[in-house]
Amino acid sequence: MSSTPQQPTNPTTETATSSGTSTTPRTNGPPCSAPPASRLYFAYGSNLSTTQMASRCPDARPLHLARLPGWRFIINTRGVANIVPEDPGPAPAGSCDQEEGGVYGILYEIGAEDEESLDLCEGVPFVYEKVEMLVWVEPLKGGGAEGSVGDGIAAVSGDGEGLARTVALVYVDTRRTGEGRPREEYIGRMNRGIEEAGNLGPAERLPLPGWYVRDVMRRFIPV
Repeated sequence: MSSTPQQPTNPTTETATSSGTSTTPRTNGPPCSAPPASRLYFAYGSNLSTTQMASRCPDARPLHLARLPGWRFIINTRGVANIVPEDPGPAPAGSCDQEEGGVYGILYEIGAEDEESLDLCEGVPFVYEKVEMLVWVEPLKGGGAEGSVGDGIAAVSGDGEGLARTVALVYVDTRRTGEGRPREEYIGRMNRGIEEAGNLGPAERLPLPGWYVRDVMRRFIPV
């Protein structure tokens, strides 16, 4: 079933309530003067690397594999990772045709100081904008009992198969949405991220699906 992309220009975001979801105002750009003590961050580019995240955000904790439906991964004209809404028309040549498409990434728990550091690293608000989106979550090893979403996640809803939805912070470049070639130094950082993300889960169930790495990421990132 296809998903309608969540638009970063939408001035509202869905949040969990006792009766379901509600719509509350949000703004893009730098964090407010009093950011939350901790929040969830969805990494889909070079921050898949836990080594890189440890240097940028020392207190960040990788929690789960997550999927953002309705969007697709690209390397943009700046030569770095970005996500863009999925085209409702025919898929681009070489792109994946998996039933569950979208963007896969790692969900981190970050503190206020980590978020401020990320803002600087990601060039907010001139390069990337900050958007809150609903992502589908699957626990990594050590994430709690089977069928649960583990520590750090407040489920919005579940599908009965150990998955849940939760709100996460996502960095999106809404200006440079065309496809480009990766910067030379960025290739190495992306490959490290792909390798390290693959080491976060059991060998029989790597966090980043093999088809996603092969058909989506390898369109842009050579080995």
